[in-house]
Amino acid sequence: MKASKKKVVVGGLLAAFALTGCVIAPTVGTSSSVSIESVEIGVDPSISESLKLLIPSGNSNEQTMIEKANEAFNLLYPNVTFDINFVSIPTYESTIRQFNMADDMPDVIWTNSQEVYFLRSLGAIDPLNQYIEQSEARGDYNFEEDFKTEFFDMAGDNGTYYAVPRSADTVVCFYNKKLLNQAGISMDKIQNGWSWEDFIDLCSQWRSYADKQGHSDWYCCDFNFSWSSVYYPFIRSYGADIFSAKDTVGVDTPEMREALTAIRQLVDDHYCVGSGVTSGSSFESGTCPFIFQSAAISHYDEMRELKGNIDIVTFPFINGQENAKIGAGVAGYSLCTKSKKKALAWEYLNFLMSYDGQQALATGGLNLPSIRNDLADPDNAEANWTKGYTDRNLEAYVLYDEKKIADDYYAYCDPSAMANVTLALSDVMDNTLSTRENRRNIDDIISRAVSDLNDAVGK
Repeated sequence: MKASKKKVVVGGLLAAFALTGCVIAPTVGTSSSVSIESVEIGVDPSISESLKLLIPSGNSNEQTMIEKANEAFNLLYPNVTFDINFVSIPTYESTIRQFNMADDMPDVIWTNSQEVYFLRSLGAIDPLNQYIEQSEARGDYNFEEDFKTEFFDMAGDNGTYYAVPRSADTVVCFYNKKLLNQAGISMDKIQNGWSWEDFIDLCSQWRSYADKQGHSDWYCCDFNFSWSSVYYPFIRSYGADIFSAKDTVGVDTPEMREALTAIRQLVDDHYCVGSGVTSGSSFESGTCPFIFQSAAISHYDEMRELKGNIDIVTFPFINGQENAKIGAGVAGYSLCTKSKKKALAWEYLNFLMSYDGQQALATGGLNLPSIRNDLADPDNAEANWTKGYTDRNLEAYVLYDEKKIADDYYAYCDPSAMANVTLALSDVMDNTLSTRENRRNIDDIISRAVSDLNDAVGK
């Protein structure tokens, strides 16, 4: 393995690899587009060069995955070394600005389907279409046939791609079979494509069981409603949205009232822990049977209280199968516009897309479905991401791609407004989930959201 130089750009904890973006991001003119007349791909395999990579701090798994990918890349380009830099998510944008001002941008930049809007606004990353087309012409792949292209769209703009997803990330429902068995709750309804009503029925049964055991602090599900990859698909399933047009707030609708009322009812029924509650059960502690998450099954199965007791199922269909949405998104890597090694940087990104690259990432701990169709199938015995878990319902990760969305509302505002938009939506969920005696009613929550979102976009 080639030596890698590692340095921390900005310290801090990785807040979350939130899944954000949309299946096809709308074109609203909020980004500074980068126009590239032509690109050249292909480098001498004996090239002696260093690539500067920027990856998130606070996530040892990401580092391990990249190190495994780098090892595999060195089998093709043995004289390439890697200068690995780290960035904390809370300071991501300020760090990128510092790099940009110092004219010291990395060649390859980690991003997600939120921050890609910011990178585009700076003109910091290249559109990848011409690179993909030339790699396709070279015979590397047939892009439309070989990849789950909807995940490229999540970090794209109307068919223009700006990032290579490292995996196909989808929110699923984890469940604890041991707990449900102890409660005498049948798991017959827990199957891919199940309804929200089926899920709520099991929550009701668990609530009755927990109360009989004297555990009023045992909740039914870690709903993760503070996370946009859960609350945004939830409200979209009801037909609600955040913006209706460029800088035009769209939350004051009957559909939004219905969605927030449904979320609040989960708190009132004692299925969901309310905001401000400092004690309660959790999925990780083995005292809560469900959680909505996009993590690899290995993440929870390695926990002492859960090992061997968990499985996954698709996110329940909310408001009927036709209307239901499922949270998804992109974490991946982009090509810096200022890179002086674009041909090599593209070969690296192209390798991450390749069969060997995806397999290498999986051996480093990327136990989520591949973006490649030939590896995404859970029944593919050669796919490294499934190793050790072929007895679980891994199909839950890959079903219903047509229903998967991420946070496309960021495309409707200037990237400078993103932080305040996020804060306004966080307040909406905090107030909706409130258990306070004098909590705001739903109309007040929406009225305040309108004001805060208008302030965020400068109206």
